[in-house]
Amino acid sequence: MSFRKCFMGSSSGRFRESFKVFFKKDSKKAFTLIELLIVVVIVSILVVITVPRFRGSFEFIRFENSVRNFTKLVRYGQDLAVIYRRHYRLKVEEREGAFWLEHEGKTKGRFEKVSGKWGKKYFIPSFVDLKTDKKEYVFYLDGRSQTGEVEFEFRDRYTYTVKLLGTRGHVEIIEETNRQ
Repeated sequence: MSFRKCFMGSSSGRFRESFKVFFKKDSKKAFTLIELLIVVVIVSILVVITVPRFRGSFEFIRFENSVRNFTKLVRYGQDLAVIYRRHYRLKVEEREGAFWLEHEGKTKGRFEKVSGKWGKKYFIPSFVDLKTDKKEYVFYLDGRSQTGEVEFEFRDRYTYTVKLLGTRGHVEIIEETNRQ
């Protein structure tokens, strides 16, 4: 059996005929330039409409992520103070829009940055306002912490207030929607 007969088949040639019609040189089956331009214009309009909506939702996700990171760092600092039997503190820098965790060093009263992932400086996005009543929150050996409030505000629309209640593991997050 020859290659041509295997490929084209031994049937009545239907495949061969459809193959010829599909690749016919004078075939008029194609999109015109006008049709292609219309499709490009429609797709462009859809992109222009949807991109701003997605950008706003990504910003809100980053805002919520900042609040979550802050809350996790509070709970982590409380746990570490109990486990390692030394004071930890969470530093909050309003002007810089940053917060980070430190532990008490070998010299009593002096604090050093925590090593590893949890010791890095967390920056909040520029479109989020950070307000706090203290510059630092100390976590004590028994798991208690200083009380206080830290407010995260997203474009005057949403406000999350993180309250440190002083007892171990008790951090309250209050969500508010500001109507304009």
